[in-house]
Amino acid sequence: MAMQAGVGGPKDEYEAHLKATRELLAPFFRAAAVRGVRRDWPDLLSEMESESDIHDLIAAALSEPGLPSRQANLETLATVDYRELPCTACWVQYHLALSFLAAQRTGKMSKPDHGDQVDFRHACYAGIADVFVTRDSRMLEVLTTMVPSCRARVVTAESFLEEHCGPSF
Repeated sequence: MAMQAGVGGPKDEYEAHLKATRELLAPFFRAAAVRGVRRDWPDLLSEMESESDIHDLIAAALSEPGLPSRQANLETLATVDYRELPCTACWVQYHLALSFLAAQRTGKMSKPDHGDQVDFRHACYAGIADVFVTRDSRMLEVLTTMVPSCRARVVTAESFLEEHCGPSF
């Protein structure tokens, strides 16, 4: 029991952090329509990038449980355009996209997933890799349609194997 509690603790803390972040961003996404910004994802992302919200999000995300001891100086980060950091840009845009989907409350794509913590880390790689292979249909759709910093060609495992091994794999 003690071992199970020890393993579950950080995951529960992260899920609480993720829920709090999404609750923090939801009013922004909902209020955008009132300010005349179309509820279109590219418009909202552009608006967030033009304000200090991105740096605040990065600072909040980097202060999640277990990370502060492994970070660079957060004040320094505020002086850097996050889009100059390929992994960070992909991670931030992926995180924002999932938060946007959660705020919209539309279908399966909006539901938080217990794998989001790992997906955020994996999304970083799509910012620097040539090819990113995933079996996660939600991750594939979000990376290919909502994350402009995604440098990788994102494909399913089946597509990748077929492309490199032929249809008889």
